[in-house]
Amino acid sequence: MSWQHTEKSFGNQCLGNEQYTSENTWSERALLKYKELINSIYHQSLMKAYPICHSILEPTVWNTWVADFIKFSRSDEPRVWLMPRLFKEYVKTQKLGEKNHMPYMDDLLLFEWLEIEVFTELDINLPKISASINWDKDTVYFNPHAREMVLDYPVHRSIKHDELMKKGLYNMIVYRHPETFSVQYIQMGVFDKLCIDFMQSDKLPLAKAIELVFQRLHLEQVQFALIRERTLQVFNQFQQDGFILGAIANL
Repeated sequence: MSWQHTEKSFGNQCLGNEQYTSENTWSERALLKYKELINSIYHQSLMKAYPICHSILEPTVWNTWVADFIKFSRSDEPRVWLMPRLFKEYVKTQKLGEKNHMPYMDDLLLFEWLEIEVFTELDINLPKISASINWDKDTVYFNPHAREMVLDYPVHRSIKHDELMKKGLYNMIVYRHPETFSVQYIQMGVFDKLCIDFMQSDKLPLAKAIELVFQRLHLEQVQFALIRERTLQVFNQFQQDGFILGAIANL
C-alpha cells in the first residue's frame, strides 16, 4: 500500500468517511484521538467565525450541523481560516435554515462571514484624496474595504427569532473603518443606494447623482430641495463614519 493511499485512508477515517479495519497500520485508539482533535478544530473555528449563529442554535442542532459538515463536505481546502466560508455554503446548499424553520440563517451566516472577510483582507493603497468635499462637483473616493449585501431578514438588528422572521429588503454596506480598523455596518435607503451606484459606476458627483435618482424614481419636483438636503446630510455622515474617505484630488 502506497504512503499516499495510507494517508488518504487515514484522513477519510478521521472524517468518518471510511470504517476502521484491522488491516490498518494505526491503532483504533490513535484514530479516535485524531478524530477528537479534528472535531475540536472544526468546532472552535466555526464558533469563533459564527458566534451569533452558535448562540441562537440549540446545542444538539449546532453539533449535528458541524458533524455532518465534517463528514459530507469533502473539502480539499488546506487553509483553516477559509473553512468557515465552506460551512456557510454547506448550510445554504443543504437548506438547513429552512429545514429548521430559520429562513434567516443564510443571511446571518453571510453577515458574520463578511465581517471576517472585510477585516482580514489586505490593505489597498489609496490614491491622493482631499478630506474636503464639494458635493456639487467632486468625485468622491469610497472606502475600498467595503462590501454591499442585500439581506432578506434583519440579522443586523436582532437575534430574537420573532424579530428575525420579519422579511423585507435591507440594503447593507459592511466596511472596515480606516482608523480604528473595526468592521462597521450601514443600512441604506433605496435613494441613497441608487446615488452610490451612480457615483461609483459613472464617477459622478453627489449632486448629479441626486438629480438622476430623483428622475428615475419619478418623484415630485416640490420634494427635490428637501430630499437633496436630507441626502447631503446622509453622505456627510458617511464621510464622518469612514465609508467615504474624501474627494479624489485633481492631478
